[in-house]
Amino acid sequence: MNPLQKKLLQFFKEKDYAINPLLVCEPLGQDPFIVRRNVMSLVQQGFLEHKGYLTRVNRLLPLYQITDHGKKRLGSKSI
Repeated sequence: MNPLQKKLLQFFKEKDYAINPLLVCEPLGQDPFIVRRNVMSLVQQGFLEHKGYLTRVNRLLPLYQITDHGKKRLGSKSI
């Protein structure tokens, strides 16, 4: 797991509700494309789950939530 993925998981854990990962880009100071790619990787690994979409300014923004697996991994030394 790369440092950005660790930051993303920590961000999701702290929020603990479905959020738009595009909003994560700003506080992390990262390229939105790179952040989205890392979020998708975390979904494939089972750390995050897709929860639907939010419509904002004629765009569909994906919503994700951290899984129990993700919370357990964050709580241990494995990350």
